[in-house]
Amino acid sequence: MRRAGQLLAVLCVVALVMTLCGCGGSGSPTGRSIDTAAAGGIPGAPDKPPPEEPEPPAEGEAIVFAGSRAVMMIKPDGTGEFTVAKSGTYPSWSPDGSQIVFVGYVGNGNKRRTELFIINADASGLRQLTDSPEFVENDPDWSPVADQIVFYGYPAGTSVDLGARDIWVINADGSGLQNLTNSPGISDSLPTWSPDGTQIACNRYDQDADDSNIWIMNADGGEPVRLTNDQLGVSFFPAWSPDGTKIAFESSRDGNFEIYVLNVADAAAGDWGQELNLTNDPATDRQPAWSPDGSKIVLSSKRGGAYWGYVMNADGTDVQLIYDGDFYRPDWRAAP
Repeated sequence: MRRAGQLLAVLCVVALVMTLCGCGGSGSPTGRSIDTAAAGGIPGAPDKPPPEEPEPPAEGEAIVFAGSRAVMMIKPDGTGEFTVAKSGTYPSWSPDGSQIVFVGYVGNGNKRRTELFIINADASGLRQLTDSPEFVENDPDWSPVADQIVFYGYPAGTSVDLGARDIWVINADGSGLQNLTNSPGISDSLPTWSPDGTQIACNRYDQDADDSNIWIMNADGGEPVRLTNDQLGVSFFPAWSPDGTKIAFESSRDGNFEIYVLNVADAAAGDWGQELNLTNDPATDRQPAWSPDGSKIVLSSKRGGAYWGYVMNADGTDVQLIYDGDFYRPDWRAAP
């Protein structure tokens, strides 16, 4: 019960700036794509005319992240700040860097709910991907090799029922919705594609075993393979290295969230416990993402007293502040 309580507390933080609302009941994403881009509208807010001259996005490599209730973009050195969507969280780049999928909001007050949206990198062409009033979608990740988006979801009103969380995949045009896990009693969440698109890493919480670890599975589902054996804390937010050989993740195993890295082949073979602590800092370090060349990692850290954006070398050295504002769930794009 202690670990279950700990996991629930952590999941409240994982929600970040999101307000997960629903009407109760059960359901699933419909996959119906709705164009809300007319007149530059933002989900959950009245339509507004677009500016006459929209501000251009950052050029070259760029990091997209969730700011204070907005989807933001900056260059890796912290310059070129740009607002992609004025309302949303959990952004992820398309393979060619031209679009971003994110969690947005529909409705107001107690009828406000989350849905998946897609928007162009220049903040144009907003469209709603899912339309499921009785279902909560969360943490989408765009496949690096296909027009597919993986996410986790659960029926509205069951947020405390961890066993209701499953991994889903949907095509970027709203078709082909599929539940990959469908595992009662198991919470599957925070999915991310391998660089070749053949596997998906995720967090899996086993209610019976009362543990929370990183697992991988084939992209079409199948039996997951365990990568960590975290007995003292919880492991979240896996992130593949660009060459697919490593996964960075966060863990609270030492009583404080740190960024760790593991070798995928060794961990999949059961050689657990070889993870390397990259941060080893008294402050909370979370939500890693790799640079396109694998030489650096961007993360969200409370080293400045709040969750700000930092970049470090892939071995954990030379940690540099790049954004001194709300900074959650970053995703680093190569130059388009």
